[in-house]
Amino acid sequence: MKRFGVNYSIENLETGDLQIGDRIIIERKTIRDLIDSIIDGRFIQQANRLVYACMHPIMIIEGNDFRTQRTIHPNAIQGALAYLAIQTNISVIMLPNYWHVARFITRIIVKESEYSETNNDTIPDFDMPNTKLNKHRNKMHAQDKKTFQFAMKTLQAIQSIGYKTAKLLLQNHSIGQLANMNLNQLKNIQGLNALQARQIHRTMGFVIHR
Repeated sequence: MKRFGVNYSIENLETGDLQIGDRIIIERKTIRDLIDSIIDGRFIQQANRLVYACMHPIMIIEGNDFRTQRTIHPNAIQGALAYLAIQTNISVIMLPNYWHVARFITRIIVKESEYSETNNDTIPDFDMPNTKLNKHRNKMHAQDKKTFQFAMKTLQAIQSIGYKTAKLLLQNHSIGQLANMNLNQLKNIQGLNALQARQIHRTMGFVIHR
């Protein structure tokens, strides 16, 4: 990353291996890591955590040789990747080596920087009239809208959380941030009562750790 002029800091992340701004978290796996996580049963749990941690989750698989010391049927690998494609909004990128990974991450950083400069509000207000401001917001990438709608449906599936409450929560917090909050932090959110906070904490804890 230094070779490409990227400034970064090293710290512990609750989910993933790299975080770019507030919207992107990247999970990087070598072929061996991928196969080990499938065999050990950690793959689905890691994928679920990644989905709820940010708006744009990315999984980078590094390498092109699926031969390892641990035997696994090709269908298991394809099934795991199919799960990501069908059941989640995780973008799966396969790259041959760490050099290509570094170059790809650099391009992601550049594109995210360009996006941030032109889009200050990443959450669309679907109820507002079609003003100039809304036209600007509606230029948001379709994936952003899909992710927002997914988050809305997830919150509204929780008992006692309706449309207005879900929308209020997502105006200031991502679904991943809500999932990683403790009960006291949820109780301190304006507009959320104690019962709703407990139900969000219990439901999100089950989803993330299942």
